[in-house]
Amino acid sequence: MPPKIPWKYESLKLAFHPEEEPWRGREVRLIGAALEAWEWQGPESRKLHRLVVLVADSAQADVLIRWEDDLGMSEQEVEDDTVGTVKREVPILGDVTTDLSGKEKVLMRLSRKVFTEMDPTNWGRPAQHEIGHCLGLVHSDGGALKTGFMTPAMVTRDNR
Repeated sequence: MPPKIPWKYESLKLAFHPEEEPWRGREVRLIGAALEAWEWQGPESRKLHRLVVLVADSAQADVLIRWEDDLGMSEQEVEDDTVGTVKREVPILGDVTTDLSGKEKVLMRLSRKVFTEMDPTNWGRPAQHEIGHCLGLVHSDGGALKTGFMTPAMVTRDNR
């Protein structure tokens, strides 16, 4: 059954941070893949406008994207082939910062460690995941981002 979107919405506008050094080609392609994952599929693609768009003018953006060499480490539960679930220090590959005053734009930071810590076929997943947060999705208590598989149909009034 196709998703029912019961409200009108404006696309979330993302832009490259204006103070960022020129992006490398693979960084731009990674963002493109993440944006593509949030596009409507099937008949909905003709009826609904995009949830997320990339804009050239950072002044018009809701979210600024910035690359960092290192975002630090976080202790996470991971699956180990020999001992099962264990806690390990893993690199943080992305985060979203919101200014609670509402005066600053949302900042989405991605770590360049994504290119050394992940298989190239999954490079877009951290950006896709962080865009989900920018859309209001959470992953605590079985929230929409817990599974790691994200689509536009996940964005509903109930999970934002």
